[in-house]
Amino acid sequence: MKIPTVDRRPQYQGILRNQSATDYHSAAGLNSTKIRNLLTSVQYASYRETMPETTKSLSMGEAVHTAILEPMRFKREYVRGPNARKGSKEHSGFLAANANKTILTPKEYDDCVGMDLAVQNHPTAGPMIRDATQDDIEVSVYSEMQSVPVRCRCDVLLGNTIIDVKSTKDASPEGFARAIAMYGYHIQAAFYRMVLMTRHEIDSVGPFRFIAVQKTAPYLVGVYELDQESLDHGFKQVNRAIQRFKENRESDSLRLKQTHDGYGAGVKTISIPQWKINQEATNE
Repeated sequence: MKIPTVDRRPQYQGILRNQSATDYHSAAGLNSTKIRNLLTSVQYASYRETMPETTKSLSMGEAVHTAILEPMRFKREYVRGPNARKGSKEHSGFLAANANKTILTPKEYDDCVGMDLAVQNHPTAGPMIRDATQDDIEVSVYSEMQSVPVRCRCDVLLGNTIIDVKSTKDASPEGFARAIAMYGYHIQAAFYRMVLMTRHEIDSVGPFRFIAVQKTAPYLVGVYELDQESLDHGFKQVNRAIQRFKENRESDSLRLKQTHDGYGAGVKTISIPQWKINQEATNE
């Protein structure tokens, strides 16, 4: 069911399986990325509304997700590029013959295949992916929190358990914990669980589990879930972001006001990090 909004983006309600990525990304509502952008600053979040981030890393991440979660679509939509020199007759001919596909470099394609095989062969991650049906993959969830439309898209929603695939530089417990802190994955996990908690279709929300796979051979894999303290911190950050959105939204709109406040107006007193103080004290 579509509900018209002032900014004309469609707004959905409920748990939608097999919704296209295009329809999901064109829908209204706060998602995990916007929540984290709001925590950076309102100006940054407003900028990203019209200028979404596009990087080589994000494009590669999408390819990895497709290879692991939708291998048949990966074979249809992605192709391994030639080793031929760019601009050569062979290279130009290959581009023309595969104009409707995403062309990866040989290394990129091989890395995607390697990460997929590593996940499939992992004793914990493999069954988690194989147990999922097509209806369990890329599940869109729409709801409201604090009277604000929200949405999330689960890589896998298996029963009441959320599974999220992350390609990462270091999939060890220590390394991936650093990635969680750096990229705000604890906020994502908290947000997804909060959105699902609002849906009556699910009796109780299960854990949010990460499948972390390293980007380089031998593509080591780890499966993790956050402790309650980390999730609780994420819940607080989500609520803080939603409140910030409500205070800075355009009237009767799901878009943010234009602002030039950066990290906030006025003069703030700041301190150097404690580790630097400790380091200099040690060197005295």
